[in-house]
Amino acid sequence: MEKERSLQELFGREMPYTIEVDHIKRKFLNLSFGRHERQKLDIYLPEDGDGPFPVIIYLHGGAFKLGDKSDSQVLPFLEGIELGYAVISVNYRLSTEAKFPEPLFDIKASIRWIRAHALEYNLNPDNIALTGASAGAYYAVMTAATQDNPEFEGAYIGNSEFSSKVKVVIDWYGPTNFLCIRDHFEESGLSIVIPSPKDGVPTPEELLLGASLKDIKGLAMFTNPITYINESFPPIMIQHGKIDPIVPYQQSIILAEAIEKNGGKNQCILDIADGYSHVDTRFENKRNMKKVFDFLDTYLK
Repeated sequence: MEKERSLQELFGREMPYTIEVDHIKRKFLNLSFGRHERQKLDIYLPEDGDGPFPVIIYLHGGAFKLGDKSDSQVLPFLEGIELGYAVISVNYRLSTEAKFPEPLFDIKASIRWIRAHALEYNLNPDNIALTGASAGAYYAVMTAATQDNPEFEGAYIGNSEFSSKVKVVIDWYGPTNFLCIRDHFEESGLSIVIPSPKDGVPTPEELLLGASLKDIKGLAMFTNPITYINESFPPIMIQHGKIDPIVPYQQSIILAEAIEKNGGKNQCILDIADGYSHVDTRFENKRNMKKVFDFLDTYLK
């Protein structure tokens, strides 16, 4: 409990809780896109209209080992149903259940499932955004960087005849290059509140990979979305707090630089927020969410 309280103080908020969605009239919960119990998604539709609705997919955070599609993390993006969006919250296998790239396969499979069932649920298969926070943001960026790359599709899960491409991405404070995280913390002078290799405790990234980073540098580069960014990378908005003690803000800077260099000009909006921490509630306020939805509107409406 002491650790939990310190994290709550650090984030300036309560830890995620299960949301109440009885007030949302049109919803389809716990739809399976694969055989594993974690391969499920929830669809929330606008109250009025027949669609087809542009889609916002949300991927929860949780250090790769925690979190659920029904966590309160999705609430800011659920505002999208009032703006004419279908919002879909997706579960993926956690690092306690599967190692990389299996969770990425889950996300690709969920996108293919959404396209396969677009007509049934009044979804627009051509206008799909992928959004996420922290670990979810990492998966969103990795999905976008490896679009239609057979090596990362996980076609065995199903609907392999459909594409896993997305049109636009929102990245909230996600990691990028696992090998640089500790160096970036030292550069920032921030205290790390998550396990460090020096502690003899596996880091979240090591749990995801199933091995120590110092022993698998090649695999760590295999997990780095920067490795795969090219001109097909979709437009992206990246937002990151400058005093983030979980994922250093430099992780977003190197991603933005790679997109600018290899993904094409004007493909990336980078917003490094002074004084913002990890999971900072100010990212979720009305002013910032208007900025986020305006960005999504540009590409999806």
